[in-house]
Amino acid sequence: LPCISTFTFGYQNPLAIKTLFNQEMLKNGYLSTLALYMTNSHTKEVIDKYLLQFENFITKYKIDIENNDVEKYLEGPICHGGFQRVN
Repeated sequence: LPCISTFTFGYQNPLAIKTLFNQEMLKNGYLSTLALYMTNSHTKEVIDKYLLQFENFITKYKIDIENNDVEKYLEGPICHGGFQRVN
């Protein structure tokens, strides 16, 4: 894998799918974004565990992503886009 890789889901509301992805990855112990930052300390085992969780996310939400219907799974507000003051 390259040192920095990014990805998108091609979803109609990019912030909603990003929020759902972050929400579900946090449940599995990953503070995640739509980018991967690989370092020499990432072993094959660590990468494989992350990719398994990524695959589980895709498998679980594939139909809802295709039908543009993931918002119903959000447990909080949709994340902000870009940098802005939150208070």
